[in-house]
Amino acid sequence: MKERKEEAPQPPEGGGYSVPVAEGGDKSGYTFDLSNRIPSVLYSANPYLYKVLKIRAEEMRANPTRTEKILWEKLKNKQIGIKFRQQHVINKFIVDFCSIKSALIIEVDGAIHKNQKEADAERTRILEKEGYKVIRFTNKEIFYEIDTVVKKIREEATQPPKGGGRYH
Repeated sequence: MKERKEEAPQPPEGGGYSVPVAEGGDKSGYTFDLSNRIPSVLYSANPYLYKVLKIRAEEMRANPTRTEKILWEKLKNKQIGIKFRQQHVINKFIVDFCSIKSALIIEVDGAIHKNQKEADAERTRILEKEGYKVIRFTNKEIFYEIDTVVKKIREEATQPPKGGGRYH
């Protein structure tokens, strides 16, 4: 007997969802379209990939690169007033750092990224389609200009996401 493969449920284009105005539904039928306000987090990862990616993300969290460790020391525990997650799964990727509330992803680019500019651009395009703004820093910037990096992160986190204002 042939096994039938089911396709994973995918969020609507842009990653957002409409939700009822009131808990339990609103008889008026009005909804808020959140697709332009916050990125999709709950349904952004393919459920079949998520299990594997989650394990890999945990491994990466336990063994960060030197630059990731330096930057995480500045970001963890809301030290700059913004909550960040480290090695977080979004769509089919594990991003270095992510603030859901600010819709901001921070990527740390080591030497390997010089040879994968096209792949990085595609990754950024997909993550932006999910509703996030992606900013990148080189290892050199983190090693030698950490205060400037943190200042830029703080500035970017206070800007509304591409699709409009934040929803809290």
